[in-house]
Amino acid sequence: MKTVYLANVGTNDVQREGKLIPSPRVEGKALLENYENVRGQLQAPILVPGLRRAITEAGSIDRLVLFVTDQPDYVEERYRLRDTLYFGELLKRLLKDMPDIGPYVREILLETIPGNPADHRITLPFYQRVLPRVVSDHVVTVYVAPVGGVDAANEALWITAVRLFSHKVQIIYVTPEGHVEDIPLGDLILGDYTRQRAMAMLSRYDFGGLAAMLADTPRWGTSWLPPFLRALDKRMHFDFDGAIRELEDALRRATGGDRARVNRLLSALRVWNQDIVPPRSGDPPEQWDAWLESQRHGLAELYWNIYIKAQRGEWVDFLGRVFRLTEGLERLVFEDHTRHSTEKFAGDFQDFATWLEQEEDLLEYLAKHDVHSPIMPNTWVLERIIAYWVQERGLGPQYGRIYKLIQLVRQLSDLRNKSIIAHGWQGVSREDIERETNTDVERFLDTLRVILSNLGIPIEEHALETHVQPVRQMLEKVDIV
Repeated sequence: MKTVYLANVGTNDVQREGKLIPSPRVEGKALLENYENVRGQLQAPILVPGLRRAITEAGSIDRLVLFVTDQPDYVEERYRLRDTLYFGELLKRLLKDMPDIGPYVREILLETIPGNPADHRITLPFYQRVLPRVVSDHVVTVYVAPVGGVDAANEALWITAVRLFSHKVQIIYVTPEGHVEDIPLGDLILGDYTRQRAMAMLSRYDFGGLAAMLADTPRWGTSWLPPFLRALDKRMHFDFDGAIRELEDALRRATGGDRARVNRLLSALRVWNQDIVPPRSGDPPEQWDAWLESQRHGLAELYWNIYIKAQRGEWVDFLGRVFRLTEGLERLVFEDHTRHSTEKFAGDFQDFATWLEQEEDLLEYLAKHDVHSPIMPNTWVLERIIAYWVQERGLGPQYGRIYKLIQLVRQLSDLRNKSIIAHGWQGVSREDIERETNTDVERFLDTLRVILSNLGIPIEEHALETHVQPVRQMLEKVDIV
């Protein structure tokens, strides 16, 4: 099922020789019983023009759903006489007999509105219940003709259709002269609603959700933007290969300035395609420079990931990434200062051990701080080495702020250890983090950013907002649906 046409049947939808029928229930029943003799006298001036338009556009209609009324016996007779249940049966036969409509409408269903069609309390829940049943999930276009029937029923029909089927809905209006006009009510409402959702998703960096939403719209579905957003989502989850594949897809779809925007991000992410082998003691300076630069890029990427976790209030993940960044900082500082590796080669840390054997004063310092053999370059040991440089070797101007940051993060150790990223089930909140560090999250992030920048880490180069802001401006200016 690809095309569905939805219409209410009102008291004007069936006419006899161009004249209205005063009592749809009584006369409609009599006409139905005498259909073969009167069908040449019957017209459907509201329904037929809209159907012809839909058939011209779509080629055929898989299902025509006509909503009729049949109010209960306790309703006043003057209202029941205007019920359209027999008009629906007449239309079902009449339309099938029309050579330019009948062969192109595969199925006609009648659905009865239970109660007063002028009462929104009845019509809104009725359509909410019935439309998902009569419209297939695979439908491409849902034509809605809010013309026949009373205003409350027509309003409820198109509002519910738009809510359920969004951009698939095409609302058409038939004028009293029989002209068919497209009414962009659905696009207007969906455009505002979708834009609000899009802005909310961008504010939370929900790139995957936004990509899925835009992929389901005619304007953006086949454009470069959904794969571009999926790339940002994968990048945020450190799936760089996946992000690159999405960007390559986006590049095939994009043109002009959009293509340049995609290519800019693609070029930035190709740094993760480089296979940089960890250098060892005595390796050439250029090999060390390439390795240390890759570590700086990783720390910049991780900073923005931490920033996003804070914006989204994902505090357990925030906590885990802060500790990972601290570890990365310690390794970067150590390797940049000593040009000895903290990597494990052939099952041991020989590079690190070789350097440490030459540092007698440091070994004494470590022993005083309960660090004994075997000494490995874990976060605690690297923290003690940086402390030694700051406290004993006069390197405070270089590494003092880094050491203070490490100590600040250390105050979160108990919170981390009791959470799901370590050994427990204890929850983590913003208040917990700010209590343990005695500083607010924003100030912590600012401090972190300054320290990273001073180490030559390319923070701005990895800023997601560089790519988010143009998308935000684009979606603010252009109709999303």
